[in-house]
Amino acid sequence: EKSDKNKLLNEIDKVRGMTVSGQKRASEVVDYAISSISALKSTGETKGFESLSSVLKTVMLEMGEELKPDSNTKLVKLGFPKLDEMLAGGLKPGSLNILAARPAMGKTALAINMAANVAATGKPVAIFSLEMSKQEVAKRFMSASMNRPLTQILYSHKMTSEDKREINSAVVKLSDFPVYIDDTSDINPVTMKSKLTRRSFVASSAAA
Repeated sequence: EKSDKNKLLNEIDKVRGMTVSGQKRASEVVDYAISSISALKSTGETKGFESLSSVLKTVMLEMGEELKPDSNTKLVKLGFPKLDEMLAGGLKPGSLNILAARPAMGKTALAINMAANVAATGKPVAIFSLEMSKQEVAKRFMSASMNRPLTQILYSHKMTSEDKREINSAVVKLSDFPVYIDDTSDINPVTMKSKLTRRSFVASSAAA
């Protein structure tokens, strides 16, 4: 415990020195601080080897928690029954889930539909888009809520009364979704974590 505190103090001193020197931007210092302190926390939580019998006891306790009637409230259902079934009820807190496929296979379309399904239940969704702008992501959400893709309407340069009705309906519906989009192209995981934990995002999510 004393060693961990000394390491923490050393990192704080480093952060202070970087800030005072003025050689790095404030955002870079913040990224370093979050990364270094998070590393200390994960190092302190590492237990190393553990016997199978001990791990099995933990598994049994976790299974008991998952079988409780209110356990589903902690899961995030994606709105696709078969997929949710494969994931044992949906996404679990603290898990990392990767959606991967070849180019032009519909990854973004599927992810947008998942996000829309989650947001429709009132759960906040954060989207970091490194390639598409916020406006392009918003158009994808609109297309997912319409019978005809928005790109087809824009490409044809023709909008029927039905198209106009669907667009207005999609905008009204999506405006209530607690979805937050960040299209910073040079973002990294440390900055993502920082943005997700900022009070402004938490407050707006809670309000939504």
